[in-house]
Amino acid sequence: MMLDSGAAMRESRWSGIWRFVKSYTSHVGSAYLEFATPVALFFIFNMALDMQDTERFGLAWIHYSRVDDEREREEKFPAYEPGSAPQVKRVKAATTTEYITSTA
Repeated sequence: MMLDSGAAMRESRWSGIWRFVKSYTSHVGSAYLEFATPVALFFIFNMALDMQDTERFGLAWIHYSRVDDEREREEKFPAYEPGSAPQVKRVKAATTTEYITSTA
């Protein structure tokens, strides 16, 4: 009865090493992909949700644009005050453009 080994089949030492390295990398690679694929999907899903949250996206944009001066920040990003004159102007302009685009 022949043994199922490299010596019985007259394999070289390098072919045995190559077979071991190949099986080792395939096992490690499959284990890595089993872990990395769900983690990548988790991060992609969270990034998609963050892009849907416009307020958080805007706050992150303000943070990364690094507007340090308070006056400049208030001019670029005014606070939402429904009764203020600038807010009424913005709402009126937005509704006017919506009306024009809907009737055109």
